[in-house]
Amino acid sequence: LSSSSSSVVSPSAPSASSSSLFLPLAVAASPRRAPSTALDAALASVDDWQFNAFDLDAASDHHPLSTLSFFLFHRMGLLRSFALQERDLVRYLIRIEQGYPNNPYHNKTHAADVLQGMHCILTQGGMIRRLGPEEGEQRKR
Repeated sequence: LSSSSSSVVSPSAPSASSSSLFLPLAVAASPRRAPSTALDAALASVDDWQFNAFDLDAASDHHPLSTLSFFLFHRMGLLRSFALQERDLVRYLIRIEQGYPNNPYHNKTHAADVLQGMHCILTQGGMIRRLGPEEGEQRKR
């Protein structure tokens, strides 16, 4: 993705080495539209067990964890639920992603793959219904 694209936002970089980080906000705004870019295509399978984290890594300019995290936060309505500011969340997710080492296995692509797997377990396995606001209200009683 380039900085000239109208579908991205360029957050203030936490360090000089991350000045080229971009996060696709427009993709998160309409996750069910027909894939028109490699990023859209990579995210189109987010609900499938056949999701390919390596495709997301390539399509997100090697920012798979922050991209997928933001996409899921937006799609699940968590920005609104927790009154999160997009820009602050983007900065936070990028910092987390920067903390992953560049090694062959336990890296940011693996973390994105684990996140997507948990997403499938929660949504397709029915766990998300047990974790909703109603559950919290029942616990208070």
